[in-house]
Amino acid sequence: QKRKDYIIGVLSSELSKIDNKVRFIQYVIEDKIKLRNIKRADLLKCLEDFKFDPISVVGKTATPEALASDGRPHDEDKSGSDSDDDDDDNDDDVGSSKKKATKKPTDAISERLKGYNYLTSMPLLSLTYEKVQELLKDKKNKEDELSEIKRKSVKDLWEHDLDQLEIVLQEHEAKELEELRA
Repeated sequence: QKRKDYIIGVLSSELSKIDNKVRFIQYVIEDKIKLRNIKRADLLKCLEDFKFDPISVVGKTATPEALASDGRPHDEDKSGSDSDDDDDDNDDDVGSSKKKATKKPTDAISERLKGYNYLTSMPLLSLTYEKVQELLKDKKNKEDELSEIKRKSVKDLWEHDLDQLEIVLQEHEAKELEELRA
């Protein structure tokens, strides 16, 4: 059951991401979202107002309420080596006793906007009719796949995996036999 729940979670997350991309592209095309000459804070507010899902660094959906004041999920390790907190320090002041300045509001906005990179970093060619149709097709396929997984029992999933394993093993054995004959 854990495996089935995991698969459902992954497919639901992928479906949500595709759905958000389709809505984002459509809103940009319809001028509901303006990307040119807009402040980051305004873009962030717009994305939140339209209820787009931010995706955290670890790939999980994070709501704005679940984000800490610095834009990271509450459970994310803040002491990791990937931290960019030292970027503003001047390396020439090695011996100085200056206290580290608190993050600027723009830093928090930039940090929160990172959750929407999967939307805001799409190439301009994503704004085409063909790309929207491709995403809609992907969305339909994910919905079908999710529906099929939800419909199957845990036993059915297990049997399907065993059938797939058997096929792969037969192909491998046939390949080895062919190599021995050669």
